[in-house]
Amino acid sequence: MRRSKVLSGAAAALILALGAASGAAARCNSADGVVAEDMREAVADLADATPVTDDPTPFDPGLRAAETIPIDLSRDLTDLAGLPGRYTDGAPVLGLRIENRPGFNPKTSCNALIPVLYKPSIQTLADGTLRASVEDRRFQITFDPKAVTAPWIQDADRSGQFFWIFPSRFGATASRKPWPMTTAYAARYQRLERGSDARRWVAEAYLLAALRVYRRNALNEGFPQGPLPTGDDLQASLVAQLGYACDDKPEDLVCVAHRLIEMNETRPPNPEISRDAFRISDAIYENSGPSAGIRQLDFGTDNAQAKALVGKLLPETVGRHARYRQPVRKWDLNTVNRWYGRDGKRANQELSRPQDKALLVESHVAYIIDAARTWEVRLAKAYPDWTPPERTALAMFAIDLENVTGKALARTPDAASACEVMTARNPASKDATSGNLALVLSQKRRVRNGVALLQTVPSLKDVDMSCLTPMLNPPA
Repeated sequence: MRRSKVLSGAAAALILALGAASGAAARCNSADGVVAEDMREAVADLADATPVTDDPTPFDPGLRAAETIPIDLSRDLTDLAGLPGRYTDGAPVLGLRIENRPGFNPKTSCNALIPVLYKPSIQTLADGTLRASVEDRRFQITFDPKAVTAPWIQDADRSGQFFWIFPSRFGATASRKPWPMTTAYAARYQRLERGSDARRWVAEAYLLAALRVYRRNALNEGFPQGPLPTGDDLQASLVAQLGYACDDKPEDLVCVAHRLIEMNETRPPNPEISRDAFRISDAIYENSGPSAGIRQLDFGTDNAQAKALVGKLLPETVGRHARYRQPVRKWDLNTVNRWYGRDGKRANQELSRPQDKALLVESHVAYIIDAARTWEVRLAKAYPDWTPPERTALAMFAIDLENVTGKALARTPDAASACEVMTARNPASKDATSGNLALVLSQKRRVRNGVALLQTVPSLKDVDMSCLTPMLNPPA
């Protein structure tokens, strides 16, 4: 439930955004591997410490086992999926050290942290296990390579800055198929010039983002505690705030938007709302801060509802400490360690309280009502000649997409239908799936549900969304 993107230049002249996007302009750590950096600003040059010759010799237990080699992320890797390279090929484990980026400036760099990757020295012990070490054994791990199942392990060192990652499992599914995120970053990495700052930055962003995925998942194990609110709780809150039941006015924008979000979030026949709504989250990509709720209120942005509720929902953690109310990519090492080592768990305990769960449900309903009123006004001004059902259909999709991504659908000038708006591309982009179309295709399941929902409402079933069919349901 996520993020924002700001259009600029020619795109802004031709496409008018109809909602205020949250977060900063830079697209940092995005799912497609794009890292917005100022290419004029060099960072963390490892040239003096890293071998830069084109030595093709791969890792070999007899030749390079005793060497610790810092990896130049712009030169020494050939791919981010599996992390192969001239010094890492065949290495059963790699070391990942996290440092503060000196002089971090969010205007010129995406992340306050910088990862340093190592090929550790490796020793084979008498029982067949391996001992890997870096920095004269300050960081070390002993493991059986045949029994490894975890993709990463945090080193026992009290600094909390060192991790052991197993290349064949890091950034991959249980079957060792690379995550879509890994594939996207790897493709971006390979397109960039070897040895360039841009290539290094993509690798840095990938390593930090992948590690955040793992640490977030570990943080959320066992949460939320206690019973979960259900769809019935959502309905009751809607009636209380709206003043009437949607069974009486199924064509109302509030009602169809509520039904679509409920369909997408509770995933019937499961009556419970998604567990993710009631535990601390982190979208990983771009400018995400800690977040919670059905629409994932992001406490690291200027979202008005998030700012109003953070003190009530998380009074002892995010609400108390300002350092947590900013995008995670801006956190320094001490803040990251406190969060994953202590305060993130405390935040999950806070969100498990019955009053927090009830407040998240009520705030979500309030959001839908406010969003419906806002979009009704926007689209009446944008498309005064459209029929009310056409505007209602577009607003329904817009509310759900903005709820899940944080990105507002944009209006194309002189658009004749909702379908035309939803398939609009950004004219300033060379990408085939830019603009509104890219947003729609990123949420195919949700949009398919919306198209099906329109057919259940008599006054909306004649809205023609057929232009989406070949995109949402491509031939096998």
